[in-house]
Amino acid sequence: MKILWLSPVMPYDTVSHAGGKVHNYYIKYLKKRYDFDITLLTFTLKEELRKLDLKKYKIDYDVIIRNRNFFTILYRKIINLEYALNPFQRYGGGITNFDVCGFKRLIKKYYRANMTEQPDFIIMQWTQAGLMIKYLKKFFPNSKYVIIEEDVSFQSTARKVNAESNLIIKSFLLKRAKLFKYAELNALSMADIVTVNNFKDRKLLLDEKVYCDKIVQVVPYFDDKSSLKSEKRNKNIIFYGAMYREENYLSAIWFIENVFCYLIDPEINFLIIGGNPNKKLFSYESERIKVVGFVKDVGEYFKNSLCLVAPLVLGAGIKIKVLEALSSGIPVLTNEIGAEGIGINDRAEYFYCSTPHDYISAINEIKDNVNLQNKIGNNGRQFILKNFNIDSSLDLLVKKMQNEV
Repeated sequence: MKILWLSPVMPYDTVSHAGGKVHNYYIKYLKKRYDFDITLLTFTLKEELRKLDLKKYKIDYDVIIRNRNFFTILYRKIINLEYALNPFQRYGGGITNFDVCGFKRLIKKYYRANMTEQPDFIIMQWTQAGLMIKYLKKFFPNSKYVIIEEDVSFQSTARKVNAESNLIIKSFLLKRAKLFKYAELNALSMADIVTVNNFKDRKLLLDEKVYCDKIVQVVPYFDDKSSLKSEKRNKNIIFYGAMYREENYLSAIWFIENVFCYLIDPEINFLIIGGNPNKKLFSYESERIKVVGFVKDVGEYFKNSLCLVAPLVLGAGIKIKVLEALSSGIPVLTNEIGAEGIGINDRAEYFYCSTPHDYISAINEIKDNVNLQNKIGNNGRQFILKNFNIDSSLDLLVKKMQNEV
């Protein structure tokens, strides 16, 4: 099977962000397991080129480099000006003008080199790439199309609208969100197969009249920590994620201001773990609040910390940090956004917390209760082992693709 794969970011084995890990695992699994003829069209930062390892896996690629010198940054700002300021931007802000132009250039180049043999399948990773489907069909009308929805993105944009308090900005975001939802659903309607990574996203699309037979549920890649041996737990509470991302650092700040300040046990500490932490976080550092930053192995914290909290205020789709924490056996405290799509049950595999009082109550309940720590942690680990087998779900996707050709 000949596959053309589009992605706004380059996959490589040492990629640190959750979405990149999913992309990296998917493309390399399909190559290794089925030996498909895969060509990837993508973008990368210049400093990431040394990490590029696709040739080792015999995956062809073409890449546009996002340089960070003064002139290229200025060029991107100019070309993206309409994208940033126009509330009626064609894609509702779902993809930048720079990326649209870049994808078009890569697609035309690939087409000219492969005019006599079009791909059997074109896979678009993330909604951004999926928005290029109409353009792709001009060149490859006989190919089949797969859009990988790691998140149903219009849900995330709707949450940003709801979270915005400034009425002018809110009105701007609302107009964009409506256009983006239309663009995303229109792209999905043109695809032959749409993948989602949880039952909640499946229902979201079904509610929007996306045809049920084209939807395939595929488990997202996560670092499985089920073999991690738990140790005696201290009283450290951890927050884990890419800490430059708004949905993470704002959630950590919310927890500090609304929960941690009311935990009176002096032995309880709050550790914020994750690369490139936003500078706002450092203003909250104290003897009991530490901005740890990037760590090579978060498992060293999972195995002996009291719990992981994920009081997420933004975002959509399955949260990889929650899957990893559950698999490790650490008790997880999170809200509806953090637990959505996983299927875990309150006080069975995790603690559902929506208000500051919920978090405070749960933390005080488990901090000196080893039996409860072990029960919730072990149940979470077993739930992930039973319900999240990525390889078998990818095999189902391939079977679906083979039935389409």
